[in-house]
Amino acid sequence: MKELENTVEPMAMTYMPFHSFGNHAGGKSSSGMFIAEAGVIRRLAQDGPCVILGRSADYVLADMPNHFAIFVCADDKYRQQRGKDVYEGKTLKELDRENEKRARYYNYYTGRKWGEPANYDLVVNTGRAPLDKIADAIIKYIDTLK
Repeated sequence: MKELENTVEPMAMTYMPFHSFGNHAGGKSSSGMFIAEAGVIRRLAQDGPCVILGRSADYVLADMPNHFAIFVCADDKYRQQRGKDVYEGKTLKELDRENEKRARYYNYYTGRKWGEPANYDLVVNTGRAPLDKIADAIIKYIDTLK
């Protein structure tokens, strides 16, 4: 991945809708980073099937065919247990702070609200079933739309 990051040219500046989003999440250099990341995401998607987690990929790939945007969430009880078991003992408060950062990033660079169901094809609560069953259901959902 690092090699690809160093060789993929950033997207054209005209692609991104640059306008004021209120409180700025970054400056000139972070805008350049977003454009570079968006370019890598688009190149990966053009090269073949892939899964992109985060980085506003739903927004960056919105105009591409066979693109499915899925927002994954969970209730606090599940997140708290997962923080302990999977994320090196992170507390719910720490996980909430990370989500706040994700939301600020997404809101700033897309002009949309992070987690808003209308922005996604599917919203999935992972606390409701085992992850392998959820993954199977997501695949089945995508297969029905093809």
